[in-house]
Amino acid sequence: MNYDLNYLMTSDFNEGLTPDTYRECLVKFRYEYRLLSGKNTSISKELEKLTLEVENSRTLLVDKELNHKNKMSFLEDEIKILKALTNKKLSMMERISGKIKNG
Repeated sequence: MNYDLNYLMTSDFNEGLTPDTYRECLVKFRYEYRLLSGKNTSISKELEKLTLEVENSRTLLVDKELNHKNKMSFLEDEIKILKALTNKKLSMMERISGKIKNG
């Protein structure tokens, strides 16, 4: 098959071949062209699919990162509040009741 394609690509078509031989060569060329075109289309579609998957994964990772940052800031605020409560001097009422008032 490669010989036929090589012949078609390098020939000047003046070797005295019959019209049936030319027709056969053109049919083979058309078959090979359609085969390669189909593979090219298939690979292009696969590339688009993979590109979309990568973009979706990137979006999910960015969303997770923002979610983790929000959780982290919430926990840092919680730590600050708890530190403030532990460093506070307790009143007599808070010592007797065992409950710490916020404020």
